[in-house]
Amino acid sequence: MIASWQQASEILIMLATTQAAGLFYLTRIRIPRPTIGRFAGSDVIVMSVMLISMSLLYPHLPTIAIASIFGLVFTTILNSTLTAVLGGPRAIMTTALLLGLAIVSWVSHENLIMSSASDVVLLACIIGIANTWVQTGASCRHICALVVVLTGYDYLATWVTVLTRVLTERLNGIPLAPILVLPFGKAQIAIGVGDVLVATVWPLVLTKSYGRGHAAVGATIGISAIAATLAANGIGWIPQGRDFPVLVLLGPAILLHYLIAFRSNRTERTVAQWRIAMAEAKRSVDAGDARTAQRAFIVSSSVIDTEQGEPNQWVAYCRGEAVGVEATPALARRAARKAGLDEVPEIVGTTNEKAWCHDPSEMGCSSPPRAGEVIRSHALLHRSRYPES
Repeated sequence: MIASWQQASEILIMLATTQAAGLFYLTRIRIPRPTIGRFAGSDVIVMSVMLISMSLLYPHLPTIAIASIFGLVFTTILNSTLTAVLGGPRAIMTTALLLGLAIVSWVSHENLIMSSASDVVLLACIIGIANTWVQTGASCRHICALVVVLTGYDYLATWVTVLTRVLTERLNGIPLAPILVLPFGKAQIAIGVGDVLVATVWPLVLTKSYGRGHAAVGATIGISAIAATLAANGIGWIPQGRDFPVLVLLGPAILLHYLIAFRSNRTERTVAQWRIAMAEAKRSVDAGDARTAQRAFIVSSSVIDTEQGEPNQWVAYCRGEAVGVEATPALARRAARKAGLDEVPEIVGTTNEKAWCHDPSEMGCSSPPRAGEVIRSHALLHRSRYPES
């Protein structure tokens, strides 16, 4: 039960901060690709099976076994998340400090300290998990498929049965349990890690796939769904002693948002395309060249082969997608490797027929193409393969 509207606002602030930190991490930190490789549809199936099976198993395990499982899982995730930021030694020290604080406070029955330390670890792990999924190739379709499974599970476990209530009571007081607890005030309020993870990963995958406009809408959807749940609970619309499945509101909103985004643009950007676009845009902004910044978001899917002109820009292509744009073939190939491409790309040289300028009325100029517009008649291309050097 919600003790005060202040506590509800603190949960929303915590969620918004997690979303912002996740976006900052996505745009500033590059996670090394894990040994398991790219995110695939089979990962959704594996995670769904593990979620359901472990939820049924937890009530029958001893407390020390549950604490050990959560401690191992979240310690590994936290260390991986911090290593990309702090480096190996500092990440290990920070992880050990937070884990030790949670364990010591649990043994000494300092619930306030234990809850605070656990929340910090869980929020950092949420940021790390969301970024790992997105940076290893998770698409909006993958996240939507996972959301469908989680929404169905949340409804059955929370509203139809008492499984969520049993799990909450069983995990209460265990450090690093997947429940975010706000221990301040006359009563504790809690929200599931899964709800916050879904609300965090959705705007991140939208940033990669469709841009920050859709990402802002996705973040607002997550905050609004949780705010509506907290408000309904606060004014008594939810029966006393009952939990409400947040994903029943959040899941359909995410699916509707994806359908709208997919209808406006049926092609999602890959991680490599997004990184190239961000790097080119940053380089263009730093140089004060607005025209190049607009060209950075253009991906050519239909080109003209010709032997005329001398190339002044080289594009690395792989399977019909642009994965690197630079001034020379070698630099384009290097940009493709930095973007995570393991194959040998096809190098295409381009020559502009017309100079792009800000004033279309100038002689011999044409206005810059809009973001996402495909270059067709404005480019003469030279196509050839260059061996790896």
